[in-house]
Amino acid sequence: VAVGVLTQIMGTWSRPVTYLSKHLDSVAKGWPACLKAVAGMAILTQEANKLTFGQHLDIYTPHALKSVLEKKGHLWLTNPHMLKYQGLITHNPMINIIQSTTLNPATLLPEPNTDLNHDCIQTIEETYASHPDMTDIPLSNPNYTLFTDGTS
Repeated sequence: VAVGVLTQIMGTWSRPVTYLSKHLDSVAKGWPACLKAVAGMAILTQEANKLTFGQHLDIYTPHALKSVLEKKGHLWLTNPHMLKYQGLITHNPMINIIQSTTLNPATLLPEPNTDLNHDCIQTIEETYASHPDMTDIPLSNPNYTLFTDGTS
């Protein structure tokens, strides 16, 4: 579930306008946490645009969304997902992504405890390379040789 808060500056305070909550699609649910944050940001940005009518948005997140998308996105994301997220994150002048560790009011909503202080790139590398015994080099004397036609 992606949760966020749309706030508006009133004087020196950011006042909540609305709390946003949307389910991630079934594909994004299987991604590492940092890529889930990218998907959640995209979904919540689309919801926020309905209320702001496409005005400038500053998005505060503890994740390095741009670097995750640029460095590790191609390992997990399909081309349509990459285009969608790049259009929202890197090629949209109305959206400014700010990496911040300040308290997010949306995290006060009931949710399992997760530690968000981490390096996104390192987390994805550990998740992607979770089987160090697997290599792309064929075995020298295999017991069986299996083939696939690529349709499964």
